[in-house]
Amino acid sequence: MLNNVIKNLKKILKKEFLTYNLFIFEISINIYKYQKSYL
Repeated sequence: MLNNVIKNLKKILKKEFLTYNLFIFEISINIYKYQKSYL
């Protein structure tokens, strides 16, 4: 029972972490494009 809860928590955390990384990645790309076009 508790084992399943922990497994699910890990899955959720992993998913959140990936989403967060993608978010940061997109922001980085946007900043890069912005700088490139205004230099």
